[in-house]
This record gives sequence, C-alpha cells and structure tokens, in this order.
Amino acid sequence: MYKIIQKFLRIFICICFFNLIQIYCALAKDLTFQHRISKIHNFYSYFKQDIIDELGILVQSSIGEIKIKQPGWFNWYVFYPNKIKIISNAKTIWIHDFLTNQVNIFFVKDIIKNTPFVLFTKESNNYFKNYNVFRNKDCFTLFPKDNIDTIKYCTICINNNKIIEKVIFVEKNGAKNIIRFYNQILKKFDSNQFVFRSFPGLTVDDERL
Repeated sequence: MYKIIQKFLRIFICICFFNLIQIYCALAKDLTFQHRISKIHNFYSYFKQDIIDELGILVQSSIGEIKIKQPGWFNWYVFYPNKIKIISNAKTIWIHDFLTNQVNIFFVKDIIKNTPFVLFTKESNNYFKNYNVFRNKDCFTLFPKDNIDTIKYCTICINNNKIIEKVIFVEKNGAKNIIRFYNQILKKFDSNQFVFRSFPGLTVDDERL
C-alpha cells in the first residue's frame, strides 16, 4: 500500500494542504489570512506543479485541474505528462493511474496513519497550535514550531480578491514543491464529482478490504 502512496506523495501533500489552510483558518490570529482563505472551498482551478530538488534543479512538472468542495472533498486531475486522478470524499480516496489502467482505493485514515498527514485532518486541530503564521504582502507562511514533519514551511499566496495564486512547500532538505493556480473560479459542485466510478477493464486494488 505505501509504495502506491509514495508514488503519488508529492501530489497528495499538495491536496492535504487545502485541508490544513481550511482548518487553520479558524485558528489563525491573522484576521487578513483568515478572511482571505474563508472561501477556499467550492472552487475550480487549473494548476501547474513544479518539483525542484535540493540543488535547485527542476525534476518534474505537471499540469492539471482541481475541484474542491469542502475539507477532504477534492478531485485532483493531472493530465500532463501522465494522467492521474485522485478523488476523495474525506472517508475514501481513489487513486486512478491511467497508464496502468488501475485504481487503488484506501480509507483516508489509513493513508495518514503514522504519517505527517495526520496534521491535515479535521481530527487534529490541537496540532495547529504548533504552527506560526507570518505575512509578507499577499503571501502567508506557516512554520511548524517543533520538529513534527518533513516540511520546513509552507506558503500560500492569496490576493485581496481571495484568488489563490500559488502554494509553496519547502522540505527540510531544501526541495521545493510549487503549485501555481490559473483561471480560478468559485463554483459549487455536486457530491457525485467526489466519488470514483469503476468501468469495464479497470483493475481495482481495494485496500479497504
């Protein structure tokens, strides 16, 4: 199971970040930050994701689209260079690899168990007391106070119109994960957008069983 998770780890950590900022919104002392991210749910956007190693070398770029309904509900579709779709309804997560024509299904709680992703769930509000938030113009950076995960800090840049411009993760080894958003719109989605539907010929690996 964890080999599959590791394969998509850098995508998944970006998705988990949306849970972080939605929960942290309620705890943030910075009212500007709180106000600007209050509408991050129910939105659609194209994105470009760049992964840069600790030497500053671009090692991977991807392009796709994301739909978010509420914390834990997302539909993340990478269509370049390899098609991958990750869908979650906060309880179950489906990882569909178009190249292998296989979907792996997990309980979200099993994926985050014993990993830093416990920080990005509704059940972990107490953990967010371990973060400091700092503002630099339209960018807000969250620093963990303790040595509690592999992320050195994460930054979200969101303008006065509540448009998310980019999200940056910096790992402790210096590697960066940068996601830039384009043509973002606030839009409500039906719940059926956040459930994966199988089809003939698809290989299904259901780790919930």
